[in-house]
Amino acid sequence: MKEPPTHTRLRRLISRDFTIGQIDKLRPTIARIVAARLDGMAPALERGEAVDLHQEFALALPMLVFGELFGMPPDDILALVTGISAILEGLSPLASDPQLAAGDEASARVQAYFGDLIQRKRTDSRHDIVSMLVGAHDDDAETLSDAELISMLWGMLLGGFATTAAAIGHAVLAMLAYPEQRHWLKGDAVGVKAFVEEALRYDAPAMFSSIPRIAQRDIEMGGVVIPKNADVRVLIAAGNRDPDAFADPDSFDPVRFCGTSPGMSIDGKIMLTFGHGIHFCLGAQLARVQLAESLPRIQARFPTLALAEQPTREPSAFLRTFRALPVRLHGQEG
Repeated sequence: MKEPPTHTRLRRLISRDFTIGQIDKLRPTIARIVAARLDGMAPALERGEAVDLHQEFALALPMLVFGELFGMPPDDILALVTGISAILEGLSPLASDPQLAAGDEASARVQAYFGDLIQRKRTDSRHDIVSMLVGAHDDDAETLSDAELISMLWGMLLGGFATTAAAIGHAVLAMLAYPEQRHWLKGDAVGVKAFVEEALRYDAPAMFSSIPRIAQRDIEMGGVVIPKNADVRVLIAAGNRDPDAFADPDSFDPVRFCGTSPGMSIDGKIMLTFGHGIHFCLGAQLARVQLAESLPRIQARFPTLALAEQPTREPSAFLRTFRALPVRLHGQEG
């Protein structure tokens, strides 16, 4: 993870493609992918069978969206799923030696793939993020080195795939657990946005910040001394459930985000799901749009959707996500 001025230079290069306006241009593409994934789930659900929403929808959607952003063939992007998951496990401060080794091996594999992709984009440039970054590199190699280019690509994919998949799964769980709140998904964009923001607050995908903060001196907080040079992580999930920030924080209540700016409650409190400061998640708007395009369509297409059985959680110290999220249509059990 880079710090200024390197961080500022690299973020400036990529941020133009992650503005709200640019991401909103992707809405039709995202809506098309959402519809296609739901079409794929429909036959089994309508036969009364259980479908794993995590595998068939939540994981597939962000990967296919990134494929569009990067100009990657769908088969290529889906083949990277296992590698990205291994890298995320290796990033945990509690990772075992085998997890660290698997993460290192997967990281090398993903970086090699992106090295090959960059070479292909040099001879077949298109209107996608990879082509844009390759063009910036070739115009001025001092602006963006080969290593930085590869690191940026897999970093964007790493940061936006599994977290978005987890956010989709948790938002669907909220929709099923709180049917009295589904009306937010049947109205206008303001209501959908309120539901999405509350889902992001209520069940943040990342338990703590992946970016360490290093104590510059001994600091006492709450009677505990944090020693100089200690690796300090922000516990995102705890901050989002802080009663001093959010009234009745364990209740799922989209009204707290109705008509507000993204991430800000009606009381002016900011949720921590996407971080804060110079390392605020660059893909926050992309994740929000995927949720906003998904949830109303799931609700409309499958209004009787219910859990087929309790979800299976993926064991992880860092990411609150699923191994399986089986669903079926209520009243059509096989």
